[in-house]
Amino acid sequence: MGLPIQAGAVAYPSRLNGLATIGRHKAADTALAVSSTTLQDDPDLRITVPASSVWIMDAVIFYSAESNADLSIGFDVPSGATLTWASWGFHTDIASTHTGPIKIEGRTAAQTNSIGASGGSAPLTIRPTGLLVVSTAAGDLQFMAAQNSSQASAATIRAGSWLRLDRVA
Repeated sequence: MGLPIQAGAVAYPSRLNGLATIGRHKAADTALAVSSTTLQDDPDLRITVPASSVWIMDAVIFYSAESNADLSIGFDVPSGATLTWASWGFHTDIASTHTGPIKIEGRTAAQTNSIGASGGSAPLTIRPTGLLVVSTAAGDLQFMAAQNSSQASAATIRAGSWLRLDRVA
C-alpha cells in the first residue's frame, strides 16, 4: 500500500530509496569553556549519517556571548565526507543593541566562522545551511562552538537550537 502525499498522487516506500529527515534539538543551554577558543562538541547537536549518502543541512543556533568574545562555530564530519556550508549571522562588530551588519560566508568542513555577539543574556541567532556528502565511511555530523576571542565569561549555546538533515541521495 502506498502513502498518500497529495490528491491523486501516491509515494511507494520502495521508491523513497531511503530518503529521510533527521533532526536534533537542545532541551537545555550548554555553556562553552571559558577563556578558550578551542571548538567543543555540542552534546545535543550531533547526527549519525550512513555511508554513501547526500544531505541538505539546515540549523538554527541560538546563542549569547560577551561582545568582546564573540563566537566561533564549525562542524565535524565523517572521514572522507565533504561539507559545503554558509551561515547567516551578525558580523563581529555588532552593537550592544543587537543591531549591526549581517554576514553570509561560505565555508568547508575544515573552516570555522566567527559570529558577533552583543553581550548580555538576550539570545542571538545563527542560521547555518549546507550540503553534506558522505563518502564510504558512516559517522557523525557534529556542531561545534567556542569563544572567538578568549574571555573569562562563558558563551552559551541556548536551548531551542536545532540541527536537521534532509537526505537527497
